Amino acid sequence: MSYFAAAVRRLGVRVKSLSFRTLLIVSSVSQIVIAGGIIAFISYSVGQKSVDDVAEQLCDELTNGVSEHLDSYLGTASAINQMNIQMLFHGFIDIRNPGRMAHYFWDLARAHGNYGTLVFADSLGNSIGTNIHENYIVATRNGTYRRYKTDEDGYPSSQVLVEKQPFDPRKRIWYQQAAEAAKPVWTDIRVSVASPRLNISLASPWYDSARKFRGVVNTSMSLALISDFLRGLKIGNSGKVFIIDSGGLVIASSADETPFIIADRASLDIKRLSLAQSSEPLLASAAAFLKGIHEDLHEIKKERRFVINADGRRLFFNIVPYRNDNGIRWLIGVVIPETDFTGRINSMNRIAGILIIFALVLSAIGAMVAANWVVKPIQELNASAGALARGEWEMALPVRRGDEVGELTGSFNRMAAQLKQTIGKLTHEVSERSAAEKELRLAKDELEEMNDSLEHRVEERTKELRKSEEQLRSFALRLAEAEENERKRLSEELHDEVGQQLSVLGINLSLILSQANSDLPETVRCRIIDSIALVEQATERTRNVMATLRPPVLDDYGLTAALKWYSEMFSSRTGITVKIEAADISPRPASTVENALFRITQEALTNVAKHARATQATVSMWRDKEILRLEIADNGVGFDPAVKRAENKWGLINSVERAEAIGGSLHIQASQGHGTRVVVEVRI
Repeated sequence: MSYFAAAVRRLGVRVKSLSFRTLLIVSSVSQIVIAGGIIAFISYSVGQKSVDDVAEQLCDELTNGVSEHLDSYLGTASAINQMNIQMLFHGFIDIRNPGRMAHYFWDLARAHGNYGTLVFADSLGNSIGTNIHENYIVATRNGTYRRYKTDEDGYPSSQVLVEKQPFDPRKRIWYQQAAEAAKPVWTDIRVSVASPRLNISLASPWYDSARKFRGVVNTSMSLALISDFLRGLKIGNSGKVFIIDSGGLVIASSADETPFIIADRASLDIKRLSLAQSSEPLLASAAAFLKGIHEDLHEIKKERRFVINADGRRLFFNIVPYRNDNGIRWLIGVVIPETDFTGRINSMNRIAGILIIFALVLSAIGAMVAANWVVKPIQELNASAGALARGEWEMALPVRRGDEVGELTGSFNRMAAQLKQTIGKLTHEVSERSAAEKELRLAKDELEEMNDSLEHRVEERTKELRKSEEQLRSFALRLAEAEENERKRLSEELHDEVGQQLSVLGINLSLILSQANSDLPETVRCRIIDSIALVEQATERTRNVMATLRPPVLDDYGLTAALKWYSEMFSSRTGITVKIEAADISPRPASTVENALFRITQEALTNVAKHARATQATVSMWRDKEILRLEIADNGVGFDPAVKRAENKWGLINSVERAEAIGGSLHIQASQGHGTRVVVEVRI
């Protein structure tokens, strides 16, 4: 410690003995050297950290984006199967009507254009399916498989493309796996029957109301579409993303190669491509690294981040497990070379180094010139300052330069004269400021007077707007009442006229059938029976229309009972579970309030069925003192409220007007991917 202190003292003595010129040169050059070194170090450190952060962020965005795409792509297949099962369960499609069922599959495939063959096989060995991409419909009857060419409207033609015999769809792997599992399952990746490509299918068993197994609904998907999506991603300049199974076989990748090897096209001998067999160097490097740290890829249970050194290059490598409820167990990987991010940084570092060296040379030359330029006039200025210190105020300093030193010399000469002028200016400014303050007070008084007048006009306009708002609310209330009255009148007319006439018609047909001679031709008897069935269907549909127009349960039992009735009807029609959390409100609100809240609930649930892609909705209603609160929430995809308001949806506008007409308010709470909540508050 004493040696260090002694060294510092010696350095201080030497510095003090240096001339001002030498100190100026040394200090200028030293600052450039130190600043350049610090800048270079910080630039390299920040650049490296930025590269790591950007690579990590890009990998996260890519893996999240691929996971979301897989959720959407695979989830739509699940939704298609569930919808087909519901259609079969309720009898809307029937394999005994193959033409209608095939066309239904055709329309469904056209609505969801990213999927392959949609097929249903029953437990008797019959099947119906369609493939919109290859324009054919398949049908299996009595052990014969036929593939028909379709016209442009999706109806089968008489042209048979393929015929196989014997053929049993129950021996297909997707049928057997679904039947054995008794739940929706994803089949193993396999070769397509129609063309050399890899497919995967979601097979869902169908049970009737008695829980009896009736068949399997299957949606086939091409893995090539996933590869197309991956190739469309922006992954740095040369990065790659891939999806593999737990065995290391490629499912899809952004590389320009197929995830399979065709050994024999004629016999459809296709072998899966492993990640290690990939011709893309980045994928091969990732495979080699994975093999070195994980013999069994099942060990990867969470996201892993790595930096790989391969062939002298640093590679950022992320591997993320992907899981879903129906048995999918895949891995998503992203590989990005560090050079995709560091090219510009390295170029800037080289330029910065050259500039630092150039600045160092210039600073040394400039410091020497500046030292000679500065020292001499400073010495003259020092002598002049000494004269001023002795009281020689009238002494004029010679101005020989036009730089800062020359300006400083001129400032000494002008100081005394400017002081006298400054005092005179201050006196003049004080008088001008007094006059300006007087004018400001007058302007302030005028402004206050104008403000009072403006507030009066605003108050009058506000009263007019409130009066107009009350008139509009009264008109909306009367309009809602008129609408409900018209609904009630139409419902009563349907009941009194159409319903009764249909009932009489059904009774008459039943009497004709029961009293007819046993020798009545069978065709006539069948037509009478069909007519009775049609009359019963028309009667049932008339009842549904009457309930939709004006549900009697709303008038007879109140809003809570009406909501429970409508939720059951809505669930049976859409397959969306609706949970009612509401108790009877006592005393009952006015009929206008019940009508408005019931219609708002109808509109909200309709929007859930159309847009939300939800599986569950909750309707809650309770009373808090004088406030009646109604909430309709779903677990769907949600939306951006700002975008929806810009689209000016009439259903939303109508619901808001209904709420305001009964003196209430309606608010929507929504965000992308987190469902939607409609909140109505009414003072009762």
